[in-house]
Amino acid sequence: MIAPLPSRTDAEGPAVIRRRVAVDGRRAEILTARTAGLLPSIAGSRLAERLAAEVLGISPPSLRVATLSPSGRPVVLVAGEVAGCGISISHAQRRPARGASIGLVAVAACRGRPVGVDVVFPADVSPEPLARFVASDDPRSAIDPWHVSLEWAAKEAAYKASAIDEAFRPHRVVVERLADDGFRWRVSGLFRAVHGAGRFIMEDDHVVAVAVADRIPCPSPGASEQP
Repeated sequence: MIAPLPSRTDAEGPAVIRRRVAVDGRRAEILTARTAGLLPSIAGSRLAERLAAEVLGISPPSLRVATLSPSGRPVVLVAGEVAGCGISISHAQRRPARGASIGLVAVAACRGRPVGVDVVFPADVSPEPLARFVASDDPRSAIDPWHVSLEWAAKEAAYKASAIDEAFRPHRVVVERLADDGFRWRVSGLFRAVHGAGRFIMEDDHVVAVAVADRIPCPSPGASEQP
């Protein structure tokens, strides 16, 4: 079982939780928050700009988090130029039997490296549709919601951290669990392969996977060098 990491409630209010984790020697900063009635996309953008500003040590109005087309990958812009800070946004929406839906937004940032984050609520996971994308030596684990949640979150986070801007193909994302709270990953794109490391944390019964890319992408076997 993944133990929750120590966290600190943000001084501006109890809704924002700040975490800092080490991923293969690199420091990733994470903010998580309830959506509190906001659209998840709006809540995520606000958190992302705030966190990027803190990581870069500049005033929040000085930067923007924009999305690249057609992939939708977020990037940090300072004075119109892409800054050296990886940023990623994810959200999960729980729908209880009664009452309004409950949303959790997570944002991860890493200075100098691409980063990816993904949020999954294991209780809402239907493992059977995802089992064919989960590799395991134990067939029983492929239908276990906890195992499937971990690997699926790791695949999504790794894909985002790869920054290859191609369609998400789960079979091209290989995840190797190193411990309960850590993993290595590799994403094979059409023109290159990217690898890196990741960590799992728990937040309000949600699994949050954070992935950071290694500095140098390796060639993808059989990939063409032509655009």
